[in-house]
Amino acid sequence: TSMEAISEAVSFGIPKERVHMIPNGVDTERFRPLGSIEKEQVRRHLGFVGGQLVLYCGRLYPAKNPLGLIEAWKIVHESCPDAKLCFVGDGPLAAAMEEKIALLGLKKSVHLQGPVQDVLPWYQAADIFALPSHFEGLSNSLIEAMSCGLPVVSTRVSGSEDIFEIADIGEIVDTGDMLGFAAGLIRLIENSKRRDECGGRAREVAVARYSIAYVAERTEQLYRELLQ
Repeated sequence: TSMEAISEAVSFGIPKERVHMIPNGVDTERFRPLGSIEKEQVRRHLGFVGGQLVLYCGRLYPAKNPLGLIEAWKIVHESCPDAKLCFVGDGPLAAAMEEKIALLGLKKSVHLQGPVQDVLPWYQAADIFALPSHFEGLSNSLIEAMSCGLPVVSTRVSGSEDIFEIADIGEIVDTGDMLGFAAGLIRLIENSKRRDECGGRAREVAVARYSIAYVAERTEQLYRELLQ
């Protein structure tokens, strides 16, 4: 699903001509941006009023670095006190995250939602998507967020690197650079024009390269090539 994965496959001894890249797909008809009135209604329903909403969606697991995001958020909160950070998901770091949020005095700024049955409203309510992972393939959450028109702040992990080479969809920083991650979030929070432009490009890339229709077409094409 990424150029890094192709390199790994080749390093394992698989002939390069037998390795093909087909990404994960997203239902771009369902995962779509909302208009401003609809979005505000969803935000109110979820309990968020005013300020920019940054979303993390995924397992609360060390490889995905949610604790690092909380540390970065301390810096963000000092510059952008009205912004909110929401974690959607569950995992073994949940208790440690609660402790760190309390320790850093971020209880009013950071929300731990836990697991949800349908994540779509959270994407549609958010303004920015955060992917602070140490390790990642091609994140399903990332392409779902892009399909919903969200600009992205990501570490330089496998699938994210490929996408940022296609288009400027936000801010990308070195893995583990939480100071840089905080700066990227602040830049997007404070610049509505850039948020809109990056979000628009993210949606375009998702539809063109990660839609279910594109992935199905690419898979069928590969079968036809191999059968010949």
